[in-house]
Amino acid sequence: MADFCACLKEEIPDLSDSVVQEILKHRIDRVTFIELTEDNLKEIAPLLGDRMKLKIEQKRLLSKSETEWGSQVIIPTMFSKYTTDTLKTGMLTPRARDEIVNHMSSQIMLFTMYPSTAQLNICCDQLVKFHLACRDSIGSGYDSWKQKLVSKFKNLRRPSTSSRVGVCQSEKEKNKTEMLHSDEYERHIKELKRQYSGKWVLSSLLSLMNVTEANRRHWIEIEIPPVTAVLEKFPCLVEPSVMVNEFQHITKVYHEDVLERWIGVQSKILAYGKTCGKTNVKKFLSELSAVKQSD
Repeated sequence: MADFCACLKEEIPDLSDSVVQEILKHRIDRVTFIELTEDNLKEIAPLLGDRMKLKIEQKRLLSKSETEWGSQVIIPTMFSKYTTDTLKTGMLTPRARDEIVNHMSSQIMLFTMYPSTAQLNICCDQLVKFHLACRDSIGSGYDSWKQKLVSKFKNLRRPSTSSRVGVCQSEKEKNKTEMLHSDEYERHIKELKRQYSGKWVLSSLLSLMNVTEANRRHWIEIEIPPVTAVLEKFPCLVEPSVMVNEFQHITKVYHEDVLERWIGVQSKILAYGKTCGKTNVKKFLSELSAVKQSD
């Protein structure tokens, strides 16, 4: 944040110190600054003169970021076997299109939740140039992909109005993800932590959790990390809605009455876990107890 403020002062030498302090106070970096709304600008820059200077700088940075956008966003190449085979045949199905859009939106989310029209044009143009089977037969060649991404981000930004996260099992299977490369996986974890540390949106957290699911399950199954290590890497799992989503992905149980049924048998299950003799179960219960005591 301090580096961004220093750069801002270089571009706007006569910017009020009080405005710079507000930017530091609200932990605004370059990416966040570009996405500030008129109301946000009024809050950090009450004087019209300062606000107009910030708006001019916003436009300059936005233009610069769009120029750099093509080299920043990585066009997805790793898909499920189904989608990979579909791309080879050139006969894209709705299922394959949905998977491609999910991968693209996950990449874009590493940089912004509010991609501009120009940024989406660049991404979609690169997509259809790399995957020729994705090219539309009319128009620019990528209009349908841009529309899908616009709809996708509208849904991702929409706050959840219900605590119910479950969806039908067939939809969960449809959205099942493949393993990500390690660097891409780490970028998603970093973005997940960044979003959760601020004013987060549930749908966005769930999307990132779903994208990293395969890597997370593999890590837990192979290394059997302690509960504290899992929560350190995925802190949003303490949120009930995120935990329910994770539970449903693991068990493939999507009934709304799961928790009600659990209440009736939890004592028996926990009692059995303490006496079953399985080391991993005992280790988990011990760590769970330690986490509860620390809270």
